[in-house]
Amino acid sequence: MIRRWAAALAVTTAAASALLIGGVVGGGTALADTPPTDHANSAICTQRIPAVLARIDKVTNRINGDASVKGSTAWLRAKAAQARAA
Repeated sequence: MIRRWAAALAVTTAAASALLIGGVVGGGTALADTPPTDHANSAICTQRIPAVLARIDKVTNRINGDASVKGSTAWLRAKAAQARAA
């Protein structure tokens, strides 16, 4: 039982050290070194990222707006004050 456990530990240690040395020395393949082969993904990103950023800006401006901007924090606070007064 102890021999089997010791053997398994030795095998695991050897495998882990081989992977570590292979990764440090450069024996492994780095994913960042491979050029992207799917140009459809880059086209989707160039179309969608600006749209998402514009939407974020729009929502941020709405939240940070004054009491006249529907949905802003100040507008919600004004509505809450009106409700408390009523």
